Amino acid sequence: MEKSYRFRIYPDEAQREQIEKTIGCCRYVYNHFLAERIEAYKNGGGQITRYEQSGRLTLLKKELEWLSEADARALQCALCDLERAYRNYYDGLKKGAKTGYPKYKSKRERRGSYRTVGGGKIEIYPNKIKLMKLGYVECVTTREVSGRILSATVTRTAAGGYYVSVCCEEGDEAAREKTGAAIGVEAGGRGEIYTSDGEIYGSSKKLEKTERQIRRAQRALTRKPRGGRNREKARLRYARLHERLANQRRDALQKMTTQLTRRNSVIAARSQGARELAAMRGEASRTGLMAWHEFMRQLGYKSRWRGRELLRAEMDDDEKSREGTKRTAGARRNDTR
Repeated sequence: MEKSYRFRIYPDEAQREQIEKTIGCCRYVYNHFLAERIEAYKNGGGQITRYEQSGRLTLLKKELEWLSEADARALQCALCDLERAYRNYYDGLKKGAKTGYPKYKSKRERRGSYRTVGGGKIEIYPNKIKLMKLGYVECVTTREVSGRILSATVTRTAAGGYYVSVCCEEGDEAAREKTGAAIGVEAGGRGEIYTSDGEIYGSSKKLEKTERQIRRAQRALTRKPRGGRNREKARLRYARLHERLANQRRDALQKMTTQLTRRNSVIAARSQGARELAAMRGEASRTGLMAWHEFMRQLGYKSRWRGRELLRAEMDDDEKSREGTKRTAGARRNDTR
């Protein structure tokens, strides 16, 4: 079983420069070999495998010496990401899903990341982590990491913060004792989760407060002329608020799903309720704060970890008709305001 741990890191100036170099080199390698694949396909040469491009990467590093400044394993992971993008595209075509063709990575993207594999080169200590080409980086280790470390992903957010996600391989978690309790959960109209025993999880007051701050920051950003320092300050404030909103939502969902799976042996969730509520005008943005799809994803893998049973309930025809009537009435009320 694989688990991932995400920590905030605080690199110094030299380490930040090395991170930016590695992100740029990985982006260049990804775009270079994507262009190579596209050109080979246009010329009727068929598909190129990752193993063929891996050998060409060695030659490319000899031509472009600045590529050697980056982590060599991160460059190989960029090729793996390109291979996965093509695999997802062709799998989507077979299944009829709308999976887009691999795209070039932009240099102007505010958010960037790179992944490097372990192999004994990644080590975690109290309040620091050792990474390839970076050495020891100050890290806020909020949890104890167990198991064999497989890889680490270093991410730079749009607000200028840095995080590391460590993927570890652990033994299967022992199934917890059956509590004998069963519970039903459903989405509420203001971003809460209502349970069958009367509890309400995930109050959205903090989220709505951050949303209001985001709206004010966005208006302030649009008033600043482009190219000025004040605009960059406003952009950073806007990005930090978005990051705060994402962290608040992630924290609430993690605590909520952990508590539900620890207390109950059987969990029934009406996943269709969120889509019905999101169709109502005025409630769509509030329901979106709850991130129902992410809630169901976390509930699914935590139920498997702890040996719980997750039931996905569907609305019957009578309930769908009642929801449709409520949705129409809600839309009419909003139109008359």
